[in-house]
Amino acid sequence: MYFYVDDELININDNTEPFGIGTEGQVYKIGDEIFKLYFYNTLDEGYGNKYYFHKYLKTLNTKQIALPKKLIFDIDGNYVGYTANYVDGDVNENNGLTLLPSELFLENLKSLVEDIKYLSREKVLMADVSPWNTIFDKKDKLLFLIDPGRYQSHSFDSIPFFDYEMQNMFQFNLLIGILLDLDFKEYNPVEDEDKSKKIITYIIDEIKKYNGSYLDYFERVLERYENVNEYAKTLKNKIN
Repeated sequence: MYFYVDDELININDNTEPFGIGTEGQVYKIGDEIFKLYFYNTLDEGYGNKYYFHKYLKTLNTKQIALPKKLIFDIDGNYVGYTANYVDGDVNENNGLTLLPSELFLENLKSLVEDIKYLSREKVLMADVSPWNTIFDKKDKLLFLIDPGRYQSHSFDSIPFFDYEMQNMFQFNLLIGILLDLDFKEYNPVEDEDKSKKIITYIIDEIKKYNGSYLDYFERVLERYENVNEYAKTLKNKIN
């Protein structure tokens, strides 16, 4: 099938195996780009006008959030998807984030927080911020947020005092908590699943003292530790 990508005619052969298939559409990899093509019945599924949102998102620049780069139209001029930069990594895998050197772990958090604050200033509300929409680039040791298809822009401007940053950071903090939990299950720091769960609960409770910020918390506690996993081992005496 033929599509227009920034006015360039591109052919995606019907026999081409999709790089991935999700609930919204199919993903193809061509060169260093990902092509996401939506199923027609998902282009307007209650989240607003995807074309309007994606047209705005492609004007923004982030470091570790894979936003749309080009818009894709079918030969009749209908919006059908977008392209994004390809990230060489695994989706929804145990990333080994807790084994990263503390400096790299903190750099990932800082970069993602900067991206989120930038999007918040641009009145973008994120969505689907989940482990299934993360990729860990194992070569560069970078965690990326992907699949911004349901991100919305300026949708809540009419609501007095609507706080984009608070909403986006809430989602991000939930994500980090889940990723840490998944990592601890895979690389158990205390060799006891029950204690591992209690360590996560302890960290979440402690983070409340830092305004709910994983970045602020880990900047403080990781000063003397090689990685998050090593730090977690020291918490086993603080839990029941």
